[in-house]
Amino acid sequence: MTATPVTIRPAVIRDWPAVSELWRALDEAHASLRPDLFPMSDAGEPRSVYRSALEDPEAWIGVAEQTGTIVGSVEIMIHEFGWPGSRWRQQWALLVRLYVRPEVRGQGIGRRLFEAARNWASDRGIREMLWLVWTPNPEASRFYRGLGAETMGEIQRLRWD
Repeated sequence: MTATPVTIRPAVIRDWPAVSELWRALDEAHASLRPDLFPMSDAGEPRSVYRSALEDPEAWIGVAEQTGTIVGSVEIMIHEFGWPGSRWRQQWALLVRLYVRPEVRGQGIGRRLFEAARNWASDRGIREMLWLVWTPNPEASRFYRGLGAETMGEIQRLRWD
């Protein structure tokens, strides 16, 4: 059986209802793993955040479309680290979120979304991408290791009121 073709393309404003559903599903998945970090509410990400990302020249949202249905999305943005003139100053891409509907996983859609995001960053001179994978998410860790990613260390957190 042949897999249904998938198109990877830049997101547009009319994609918001489908993309917001994907973002919500990703939030729910994160909340199931780390409810302390991802408290759920009825309010999802506001449309204004999506519009801002679409209009930001240092951000990109891509979607995977299969038979007219958006089945995955990726969001990436460019960040700078270090003070101007510092030898440590560098730009890198932050992979904000990548999500593919569970029913279409295993078709290479996530890999293609990731590659599209990497290509977008490469076209802007970026040569490094970073992202977070929460400890209780071995599926995501396997996915990114399969793309050649390496674990760099750990994230530590201190919260205060």
